[in-house]
Amino acid sequence: MKKINIIFATTYDNIFCLNNRLNLPWTNIKEDMKFFRKLTLNNTIIMGRQTFNSLNNKPLNFRENIIISNTLNNNKDNNFIITKSLDEAINISSNNNIYIIGGMNIIDEALKRDDIDNIYLNKIKLKRNKIISNPVYYSPDIPLYLNLSHIITKKFDNYNIKFIKYSKD
Repeated sequence: MKKINIIFATTYDNIFCLNNRLNLPWTNIKEDMKFFRKLTLNNTIIMGRQTFNSLNNKPLNFRENIIISNTLNNNKDNNFIITKSLDEAINISSNNNIYIIGGMNIIDEALKRDDIDNIYLNKIKLKRNKIISNPVYYSPDIPLYLNLSHIITKKFDNYNIKFIKYSKD
């Protein structure tokens, strides 16, 4: 049976991305990236076209990459899969551990499902002086069948991260 997970991050103030939707309000936070890599490595990741664009149209290594898009149709290297819907992406995944990584529309659609096993939400507290231009706010409704499993707050030099997990268990 496939295990379906959602993984994403926002700031403490629920800023998800900038108005161009291709950039995060932070850059290369090592601990957040390590956490993402540890969970998704050797598993399937599902993303929308804009999230794929934010990765410079390059799939992430050592993962099965599935992109949901109505406009992409050319994959010369066969190093990722293009589908038209979230249901199709989940069904064709060759892996039993799936991570839905964004963007907002794909996460919103996933949150309406009744078969999500876990949500991993990292809340990042940025430097106090950081000014964010044109933020896009996102505070999704967590399905009622998921319970808060744990919150771990870690402090680093210029930021704090709350690692939050919701799960069925």
